[in-house]
Amino acid sequence: KPRIMLYGIYNAGKSTLLNALAGEELADTGDIPTTKDIKKYDWKGYQFYDTPGIDSPEKKDEEMSKKQIAEVEVVIFVLRDSGTFEEEKVYNEMAEIIKQEKELLIVLNLVQGQEDQVIAKIKNKITSNLRKKLGISKEEAAKYHILEVDAFAAFEGKLKNNEPLVEASKILDLEVHILGILKKEKVLEKGYKTNEHHRTPVEILKDYGLVDSDGKIKESFRDAISKNPVRALSENI
Repeated sequence: KPRIMLYGIYNAGKSTLLNALAGEELADTGDIPTTKDIKKYDWKGYQFYDTPGIDSPEKKDEEMSKKQIAEVEVVIFVLRDSGTFEEEKVYNEMAEIIKQEKELLIVLNLVQGQEDQVIAKIKNKITSNLRKKLGISKEEAAKYHILEVDAFAAFEGKLKNNEPLVEASKILDLEVHILGILKKEKVLEKGYKTNEHHRTPVEILKDYGLVDSDGKIKESFRDAISKNPVRALSENI
């Protein structure tokens, strides 16, 4: 199973984000650091690792988290809008992840209602800092995607089955993005070559059991797509 690790400054909301993705309280959360060791969870058939993160009060916790990076395929680096995106150690850690050739996804754990201009400014600053640390071009830096999510609202929305709150939290956008990265890993595991001839959407959907024996997309999936494409994709692919 491809393995995903939640990483970043402690108290950035990694455990809350994990709970939001799962839709249930798997990990403990609180104002003080609650993740004391590496904990493994299942999510949609993949393995998630919640870690104490960097800048932890306990040096051994931070060292343990760094060692875990070597054991995973994807690292989700969680930042909170508290100025941590300006700290050099954040980009030192991101650089190390990239040097190990891991998939890196940067998540800003924000509170709903923040102005788009403020969010765009933060994203630009993160990209700029990453470019400087790695000495790469703007185009190269663009492949390290930055997504914003309100993890607390996402978790609350899923618990209360409040779809508008879930949608507004942007957790579904993150789910689809994570699954896109993981499916890329899965495709490589299945033996498909990157230079293989172009495969049609129906051929791809067959991999996930969403096409019947007659080659038609299953009615249940077609109906789900028509109602909410983002949710349908995240739940089925």
